[in-house]
Amino acid sequence: MCLQKLLAKQELQMTLLKQAVGIYIHHGIHDLIFNIVGTYEASQDASFNKITRSLQELQQNDLGVKPEFSINLSRAKRELSQLNQQTSPLLKVLCLRRVLLTATQTPRHTVNIEAVSADDLLSVVLYLLVKTEIPNW
Repeated sequence: MCLQKLLAKQELQMTLLKQAVGIYIHHGIHDLIFNIVGTYEASQDASFNKITRSLQELQQNDLGVKPEFSINLSRAKRELSQLNQQTSPLLKVLCLRRVLLTATQTPRHTVNIEAVSADDLLSVVLYLLVKTEIPNW
């Protein structure tokens, strides 16, 4: 039993070490890669940004966002605007997770994302994509 616990602890430490090294490496090469990819994808980014700017007049009810989510959308939008400051895939995923958790938070500040339907979540995400000005996706 003690050997199992020791091995499990070592496996957890190894996983955390791998994550830390991955984040460190991604952080180190982020600017170089992001600039190259940004240059390569600039026309698609410009096209997407043009579309989202043309949709700025959309309201929450136009996309089917339920009123109970509207209280958190400005905070979720601020979280999403931090996406390009993240320098690794893991940090970007964690940022998106914070966006979703913030957007679906209930008035009592408890999160029950399991109770949110896919349709509700999709309408919230679409609204945030349109309303958050991120130059490079």
